[in-house]
Amino acid sequence: MRLKPSLIFALLLLSPGAAIAKPTSNTPTPLPENRDPYALFTEDATYISQTLIMQLEHRRVDLQVPVEFFEDPWDRKNGFADTAQLFRVEIGSFIPVSRPETGRRNKLNVWNWMDFLIGDKIPLEQLAEFNVERWINGFDPDQDFSTYARSVGPFGLATILTVGKLPTKQFQTDTYLSESPETGLTAVLRCGVPGGPPYPICQHWFRAAGMDIELSYRRTELPNWQALQEDVTKFLTCATTSKT
Repeated sequence: MRLKPSLIFALLLLSPGAAIAKPTSNTPTPLPENRDPYALFTEDATYISQTLIMQLEHRRVDLQVPVEFFEDPWDRKNGFADTAQLFRVEIGSFIPVSRPETGRRNKLNVWNWMDFLIGDKIPLEQLAEFNVERWINGFDPDQDFSTYARSVGPFGLATILTVGKLPTKQFQTDTYLSESPETGLTAVLRCGVPGGPPYPICQHWFRAAGMDIELSYRRTELPNWQALQEDVTKFLTCATTSKT
C-alpha cells in the first residue's frame, strides 16, 4: 500500500536532517537506482489544476500537480493561469524543497536540489547560438548553426569551438549540446567555468511534455545532467496527463 503524499512529504522533508545526502563540494549528488519523480501523483493526492500560457506558440497546456509542490497561495488556487511556473525539488528523490528549507541547506553547504522553470522560450538552436556567438570574432549572422565546429565535451555532450577573445574566468561559460543525427539538438547547457564564480551554476534548456524547460543546478551536478532531464520529463508528462 502506498503512503499518502502528505505523509511521504512529512517523512522525507520535515523530519530533522532527513533526506539530505551531503555530497562533497566536487562530486554530484548520488542518485538512487529506482528514482520515482511521480511518487506524489497518487489517487488520493490533492491536485492543483493550472494552465500554462504558451505565448510564442499561441496555445495553452493544462497541468494537474500535487499541492505539495506549491508554496505561494496564488499557486494553490485551481484555475490559476500564467506564462511560467517555477518548481524546486531535491535531486534524486524529487521531493519539493521549500524556500526555508533551501536556506537551511545553503547554510549547511548542501546543494542537492535544483530549480526548473516551465514556460515558452525561443528554439534551442537560437539559445545555443546566443550563448556561443558571444565568443566568436566576426561571426556571420546568416551562418547555419550546424556548420559551427564541434568538439567532444564531457558526459556525452558536445561543445562548440570558439575563436574569440574570452573574458576573465568570472564571466566565462561553457556551452554544451546534446545532439545526434537521429534526434537533432535536444538540450543546451551553459555552465560557469571552474575557477570562476565560487559556485559555478549550470542552466540547462530542453523540451518536455510540449513545454520549454530551464533547469538550474550547481556545475558539480553536470555528470547527472541526463538523469535530471529524464526526471523532469517524467514529472511533467505525469502532470499533463494526471486526473484527479
